[in-house]
Amino acid sequence: MDVQLTKCCSCIPLKSGVVIASSLWLIYGIFQTVSNVLYLISPNEGINFYKYISACTFSTIIFYGLMTLGALFGLFVVTLANTYKMMSIYSKIARGIVGLDIISHIVTIVVTVLYKSSMLDDCIGPGDITSSRADACNTTYTSLLTLSIAITAISIPLSVYFSIIISAYAYKRKKKENPESSDDELDDFSYDSPNAFVTSNSNL
Repeated sequence: MDVQLTKCCSCIPLKSGVVIASSLWLIYGIFQTVSNVLYLISPNEGINFYKYISACTFSTIIFYGLMTLGALFGLFVVTLANTYKMMSIYSKIARGIVGLDIISHIVTIVVTVLYKSSMLDDCIGPGDITSSRADACNTTYTSLLTLSIAITAISIPLSVYFSIIISAYAYKRKKKENPESSDDELDDFSYDSPNAFVTSNSNL
């Protein structure tokens, strides 16, 4: 049964849901972009998972920069250019953000696992190794890995849901702008319906 999403979180209007999703993406994108740029300026301060693969730092900055721009575009569309055509474009951008977000989180976990020894060596530092220092570094590493997995488990489903909300609102705009369209004509745009997102990803 094809049931269209009509509310965000079962109680928030779709348009408001798009604004919330875009705002959260914007905040997160700015935070990650600034954090990684600051790391490039001061590489010896703080912990950065990507310093073990320098190219990842640059690609991360580019990705989160694109996320920020995409979120800004979405906020512009939903507030000032709220048409089906523009929302359709944003729904495709949202799918791209989801895909890159998945890749980014997976890379973070992979780098954390593969470079465990390097991270522990950096934590322990030069000089005599004491058991208390080694235990503290192991605990820190375990906490960082656990945190990365937890963030991934929350972020990816949330991003997918955001994309579904955006696609649902784009589909709603289509039906509102073309009220006389037949069901078959609306089906031609099913790729922009929330269910199409799930279907298209299941074929990957």
